[in-house]
Amino acid sequence: MKPTTDARGFDRSRRVRCQASFTRAIRGGVRVADRTLQVWAARSPSGQTRLGIIVSRRHGNAVIRNRHKRILREAFRHVRASLPVGLDLICRPQLGRRLERDATAEALTRLARRAADLLARREPER
Repeated sequence: MKPTTDARGFDRSRRVRCQASFTRAIRGGVRVADRTLQVWAARSPSGQTRLGIIVSRRHGNAVIRNRHKRILREAFRHVRASLPVGLDLICRPQLGRRLERDATAEALTRLARRAADLLARREPER
C-alpha cells in the first residue's frame, strides 16, 4: 500500500517508530505537561515533526487505550501545520483523563510550542 500523500495523512514518515527515537526524546529532550497530556520533545533527525504515542495498560483496557491513540493521531493530523517544525513529539495522556479531540489538539499545539521554546533556550546559538 502506498503512503498517504494527503496533507492530513499519517504515514510512516510522520511517526516515531523506533525505540531509540523514543529514548532520545524522553531522556535527552524536554518534558512539558498540562491536565490533558504529557509531551516529551527532541529535535527530529528527519527534520519534520513526528508523533510518538505512549498509552500503557494503566490507562485502561484495550478499547480505552486504542481510543486514546486514535484521538491523539487525529488531533496531530488536524494541528500538524501549526506545530513547530523538526520535532519528535512523544505524547502520553494523563491518567484518569477522558480525551476529546478538540481539547487534545489545543493541548498538543500549546505544549509543542512550549517544548520548542525550551529546546531553543537549551541549544547554543549558531
